Amino acid sequence: MNLGFRRSGYWLQLLGVSLLLICSFFYGQSQIAKIALIIASFLTIFVHGIGQEVSNIPLQKSIMASSGVSMRRLQIGQEIGVLLGNLMTAILFPAVRQFIPALALMFPMAHFLHRSSQASGVQEASTPVKKKSESNSLCLMQGVVLGSLFGMLALWVREIDGGKCFDFAMVLVAYAVGRSLVAFVPKMQASLRYILIVFLLVSIELIPIPVISILMFSVIGALVGASDFSLVERLESFGDLPSRWQVLQNSSALGGLVGSFVLGIICEVLGLNVALFAVCFGFVVLAFAVSRKSLMA
Repeated sequence: MNLGFRRSGYWLQLLGVSLLLICSFFYGQSQIAKIALIIASFLTIFVHGIGQEVSNIPLQKSIMASSGVSMRRLQIGQEIGVLLGNLMTAILFPAVRQFIPALALMFPMAHFLHRSSQASGVQEASTPVKKKSESNSLCLMQGVVLGSLFGMLALWVREIDGGKCFDFAMVLVAYAVGRSLVAFVPKMQASLRYILIVFLLVSIELIPIPVISILMFSVIGALVGASDFSLVERLESFGDLPSRWQVLQNSSALGGLVGSFVLGIICEVLGLNVALFAVCFGFVVLAFAVSRKSLMA
């Protein structure tokens, strides 16, 4: 069952990237062509997302079982992959040039799936897990705050810096670098991490020096990554580690959608300065919630 899920999910991801590449060749200047391309792009990204969601947990469990790698190392490896992807976004412009490398990078997984299917036909052991709600309130709250943060960053780059893809991608690269260095974050109270993020955001606003800002976003990425691990470790009632990460990702995705939407309204009505205050306030509330409430399933 798990093998079927990860194979079908992988092929959906591959189909999504392929369709995006095909759609990019039909770009036109007419309004109808642009609308059609936007709709097609949304549909193909949706297909890719469904494939990723379906195959994520089975793939993680299979990789852990076959290689003996820990969940922590697996997550850090994924963060390094995100880092390289963001770096590719910064370097390759226009965006259509990114699709062919993305397609090529997916092919090595086909070899892994083929090897897994021939491995022995042995069914993968699946630990029975209690079926619970696939969301958690604190994970959802963190998703809202982080969604607001990145919604604000996108608008900030567009308004202040002319919307350069390179500059925004460099912020994402710095953030991803930090997340990949999460192992070097010293142990501290969970609430203190969020307070430090507030301090760094205020410092970025008060010291608008690009190099310093990039370094600070690396630190923010490391702190957020450490917060993710802290949340996942306390989600014991959700079963094994891949299942816990799935809960975190589902909650964060939903919260991020809400946060970016609300932040967009705040920016449109009240401006970016108020939006920054709202994001900082969100991190303070999150710090208070984490210190007062233990994670409950």
